Amino acid sequence: MDEQQPPCPHCGHRPGPGHTPDPGRAPCLGDGVAEDWQSVLGQDFARTTARQRRRGLTLMLVCCVALVPWIAFLAATLPVHDESRQWRPAWVGFDMALLAALAATAWAGWRPS
Repeated sequence: MDEQQPPCPHCGHRPGPGHTPDPGRAPCLGDGVAEDWQSVLGQDFARTTARQRRRGLTLMLVCCVALVPWIAFLAATLPVHDESRQWRPAWVGFDMALLAALAATAWAGWRPS
């Protein structure tokens, strides 16, 4: 009895003896043809993606660094009392939340998938 392998987690086909991939489908990791996505998509794609990732992470880092003194400036200069209530906590809190969101985005982009 010919025992079938489980379906490929990437594309759902069943690799194994006698398996003929669809002609229009790119090589899958389950085929044993490609060892990683970089070899499937090509070196140019990998370099372009890495460059875009570095640029995005650099931008996030610059935004995080620029926000720290801005938050300190707002905390020191915004009036304690004004016609609108809780002015200082509103703006400082918003900027701290923005900093946290930018830092989380940068951290998620930095760590490997």
